[in-house]
Order: sequence, then C-alpha cells, then structure tokens
Amino acid sequence: MKAEARYVEVKEPLVVNLTGGEARFLQVKVQLATRSELGQKAIETHMPALQNVLLVMLRQTTAEELAKPEVMTTLQERATQETNKLLEQETGQKDTVSGVVFTSFVKQ
Repeated sequence: MKAEARYVEVKEPLVVNLTGGEARFLQVKVQLATRSELGQKAIETHMPALQNVLLVMLRQTTAEELAKPEVMTTLQERATQETNKLLEQETGQKDTVSGVVFTSFVKQ
C-alpha cells in the first residue's frame, strides 16, 4: 500500500516574466507532494532553494510552450524532476517529491 500524499505549499506565488509571444508573465501557486515525513521535512528545510529551482525552470518556459494544451502536465513533470534533483543533491534521497500540483496557473 502506498503511503498517503503529504502536500507542502510554496507559500508565495511564483511569478516570472516571459519572452516572446503574447503572454508577458506567468504566475503559479505550487504544492509539492511527498509520501513521507522525512520527505516533508526535507522539502520544508530546502524551500528557498526549491523556490529558486522552480523559478529558474519557469523562466526557461517560452510563450510558445505555454500555448500548448499539455503545458501544465509538461511543467509538472519538469518541476518534479528539477525539485528531486536538488533534494537528492542536498539529502542523498531519491524521488522525495512524488508530484507537483499547480493550485493556480495564470498567464497574461
């Protein structure tokens, strides 16, 4: 049986400027899912670095990518990979983040 998901909220919305295309900025609210208390503590401990990784990833997103219907799924997968890479470097644990959930996704 899989452990129940625990969600850790990134308290501040993440806002990035976009280059090219019609959308000028993207604002997202994010929660990181994990399946253990250890994972939850690691996420909370490294939250500033995780926010930075997410901002860097979002800044690299083009307006063309944002126009695609599957953009949220693509960004969730990329965010999961990037946050796990950081946490593995910091803690030595693999796959701490089981998923990334966007609770708000605004592009303008």
